[in-house]
Amino acid sequence: MNSKELVLRALHGEKTPTVPAGAHGWGLYKFARKGILSDYSDEKKAWQIHGEELAAIEEDFQETFWPDYMHMAEAFFESKKELINAPENSDLLAAVRRLESKKVIDEFLDIVYEDAAALGKQKKFDHLKILSGKYGDRIFVFLETEGPVHDLLDGDGILGFELGMLHLADNPEMLVYLMEGMFERQLEYVRAVKNFGSHAYCQSESYFGADLVSPMMYKNLLFPIHRAFYKEVENMGLLPIMNFWGYVTPIAKYLKDTNIRGLLIDESRKGYTLDVGEIKRELGSEIGLFGNVSSESTLLKGSEKDVENEVRSQIEKAGANGGFLSCCGPPIAFGTPEANVKMLIDAARNFRW
Repeated sequence: MNSKELVLRALHGEKTPTVPAGAHGWGLYKFARKGILSDYSDEKKAWQIHGEELAAIEEDFQETFWPDYMHMAEAFFESKKELINAPENSDLLAAVRRLESKKVIDEFLDIVYEDAAALGKQKKFDHLKILSGKYGDRIFVFLETEGPVHDLLDGDGILGFELGMLHLADNPEMLVYLMEGMFERQLEYVRAVKNFGSHAYCQSESYFGADLVSPMMYKNLLFPIHRAFYKEVENMGLLPIMNFWGYVTPIAKYLKDTNIRGLLIDESRKGYTLDVGEIKRELGSEIGLFGNVSSESTLLKGSEKDVENEVRSQIEKAGANGGFLSCCGPPIAFGTPEANVKMLIDAARNFRW
């Protein structure tokens, strides 16, 4: 059984001979390894890298550590945010921020969201095509993009966080209409990802964790949209995966019914604990859960033994019946020892019951 087959089985909740081993592939650690940057002050250098150059950066990580899955981002430049904040769209954006009408919402979203063909021409996914062609027969390859909730509630998004939270309370019907329109148009990103060879589509979700909104608000407002969206991803022939930031435990019982096949989670922070055993029990047996070994503590500051112990502990908590993939929570931090990243992979691969 090769790595791709191992991951596919785990994402369908099956118990596998070994636990699939990998790492959260977003972030800038890969760029630092290649000497492109050393901290966030130069991060814009990474945003413009694409195509063969970006593929070589991903390939370096793959052939150094050999994870069972390649988790990557689109090229980092963000056309949607530029279109959202373009001066020529400012009057229309102001009307959308007032949730003035469905007409202005549709008009604005048709400007911001481009179709799959246009997205493909932007070279945001060229590295995916190269890497899926080279590794896709034996390694599970999937790409993640930021989702509509980020585009809505980020500081440079359509509403921003504070205004978005006000509309959640005061005008939920129009806010849902706006979100539905964004998710419907986001399917063009899914089509682009499929066209370039990904085995799955992963979307980054945030701002609706139980640390920010109530679980019932998630269930009533965003859950129906998620369920319809991820069903369409599956209908397109890609495995749907969600990367949920924030306090996910209280809403995991709802996420299991959103048609996702896999769930990535953050590490414990802000006073709450994200225990993989508890979350896996809430998700049930048919969804693969990616682990959340601490990137900010264990990987960055711990010893190899610390990494091994945390990996083994997570497998014992969540992997007994299958459907578990070893991973770190957030992206790997600058300055993380290479030996610790290697142990993150090897500890899972060498685990035996």
